[in-house]
Amino acid sequence: MTTYDIKNKPKRKVIAVANQKGGVGKTTTSINLSAGLAYLGYKVLLKDADTTGSATLWVDNIYSSLKEDELVPFDFEIANKTSLSRNREKYDFVIIDTPPQETMIMDAAIKVADYVVIPTAPTSLDIDRVIEILRLIENKPCKVLLTQIKVNTITYRAAREMFEDQDIQFFNTGIAHREAVIHSIGQLPSEDAMRDYHKIVSELLVDLDCEVRT
Repeated sequence: MTTYDIKNKPKRKVIAVANQKGGVGKTTTSINLSAGLAYLGYKVLLKDADTTGSATLWVDNIYSSLKEDELVPFDFEIANKTSLSRNREKYDFVIIDTPPQETMIMDAAIKVADYVVIPTAPTSLDIDRVIEILRLIENKPCKVLLTQIKVNTITYRAAREMFEDQDIQFFNTGIAHREAVIHSIGQLPSEDAMRDYHKIVSELLVDLDCEVRT
C-alpha cells in the first residue's frame, strides 16, 4: 500500500462525482476515492445519491464478503436531495456518487460540494457531455478524470489535447481500462485496481491545499 506524509489536513471537504452520462465510471471513482482517502487515515463518508443504487449494491457486496476481522474503511449512507448536506461535521471527506440524468439531485450535490470530479471516457460523445456539465458547475473547483483509457492511443491523446486547447482542467493521470479495475467491482478495491487512483488521490489532496509526499 502506498504511504503518504500529510500536512495541513483539510476538514470537511465535500467532493461530488458527477456526469450527466452513465457508464463513465462515477461509482467506481466514488468507491476508489473513498477507499484511497480512508487508507490514508482520513475519516470518509460515501453518500449514494444515485437512484440506481450502484454504490449501495457495491458496498452491500463488500459487507457480505468480509471476513470476521475485516472492516470497510469508510462509512456509507444512502442520500437524497434533502439529506446531501447532513452528517458531514465529523468527517474529513464526504464523497457523493451522483446519478446520470437526475439533474435536480446532481445540481444539489454540486451546490454543496467544495470540489467536483467529472469522470468521462475519452470519446467525442462522452466529452460533449463534459462540456454540458461544466456549464452547470460554473466557477466551482473541478477537474475532469479520463477513465477507461488506453494509453498511447489517438483517442486518449486527442481528448487531452482538446481539454488543453479549451483550458479545461483534467487530472494528469487517467484511469486505464484494466482487468483489475473491472474485477474490483463489488469488492474492496485491491492495490492493483487502485494503482491509478492513488495518483488521483494525491493530486486531489494537492488541489485541496494538502501537502502530499510519497
